Amino acid sequence: MNTKIYLKKIYKKIFDVSTKIIPYQTYYRPNGFYWSVNDENSLLASEEATYTEAFPRSTPDIEFNDPYYKLCTTGLEPELVASIPAAFIVKIPQGRLQQNMLGVDISVISKNNKLIGEISYQYVRSNVAAPIYEHDILRQKLFLTPKRYKGTVFSMLSGDVASSNIFHWLYDALPRLYILKESGLLNTVDWFLMPVLKHKYHKESLRILGIDLNKIIECSEYIHLQADTLLITSPVRHKGITPNWVCKAHHKYFVTDLATQEADYPPLVYIRRGDSSIRQITNEGQLMAMLEKKGFKSYLLSQLPFAEQVKLFSNAKVIVAAHGAGLANLAFCKEGTALIELFAPGYIKPTYQVISKKSGIDYTYMICKAASDNTPASMVEAMNQNMVVDVEEVSKQLFAVMQRVGKLTSLAIPHP
Repeated sequence: MNTKIYLKKIYKKIFDVSTKIIPYQTYYRPNGFYWSVNDENSLLASEEATYTEAFPRSTPDIEFNDPYYKLCTTGLEPELVASIPAAFIVKIPQGRLQQNMLGVDISVISKNNKLIGEISYQYVRSNVAAPIYEHDILRQKLFLTPKRYKGTVFSMLSGDVASSNIFHWLYDALPRLYILKESGLLNTVDWFLMPVLKHKYHKESLRILGIDLNKIIECSEYIHLQADTLLITSPVRHKGITPNWVCKAHHKYFVTDLATQEADYPPLVYIRRGDSSIRQITNEGQLMAMLEKKGFKSYLLSQLPFAEQVKLFSNAKVIVAAHGAGLANLAFCKEGTALIELFAPGYIKPTYQVISKKSGIDYTYMICKAASDNTPASMVEAMNQNMVVDVEEVSKQLFAVMQRVGKLTSLAIPHP
């Protein structure tokens, strides 16, 4: 590991520990909390704040008894929920926001120094949020003076992973802009608070959405700010489940706008993982040779600008890919597109099956053999596991896919 990065990680950890043991400016610690934004004894009932609903409450639109979910890795299967809450935005006069040094906990505090439930979050593990009364900020001892911002600050902070992973950018951070747009409050914003924009797709997607990059405040670690007006949205995904409105909004704000531009991309697409060090297909050469004979072209998504990724997926009819963040682009596919997703045996995650269902994509999965005989000792090892693909089986699955969806297109894949 780079020495500079290593030292920065140590500094972050020391600072995070210091906030728990060194008393300093403790008057910034919230003196209580609101369970929610819009219920009895909530923020709206007690203070001058305004609430705007952008997208209504919806059903998960998932068949939880689907046999596929029983194959998912323990802890990664979708959680049974009756409904997905409405997506909203709340305007908080003299609101404060603190993100902890590790970039994973967000605390939103009202003018009356109350921590606000629903829009503050702290995770005890993936998709499992701590109850509001257990948030660390209620016991925090060290506080830095908040930086003051005149005007209105809109937050897109969604945890540090949105800085480094396109899936979390597209499904946790960027949809907050859709909520802002649908609420009619976009033109009131003076500053956009965002995770660090490390990759080209961050700024490229923001430009397409018409966001002035000179108004962006980037945040990678500890931040404590107060604004004349703070705009905060509800979380986008509910217990890991993507709402229907997210996929529809991706189409509305990207596919529709880019549809008038020329795009010379093939209908048969294979997404390579040569730009990643994990979940490699060790016999990829054999797989690509078979696919190329059937008319497929392969792509490394990291080599394509964001707008071109949108066009690639929008024009695709059949996609073959190993599980990975690049499949976040599925939301740009047209209804009737087909996907064959390849999994290593130790890490089977339903993320893209759920998105496929919501986007009208014909979904097929294959569980491949592990490239190593070693049993993963942890979830991280399982997530990084390489795989060996049964090329003949992929060929058979392609033929079956075209029997189902070929009538929707002019494509014809030869019998294996």
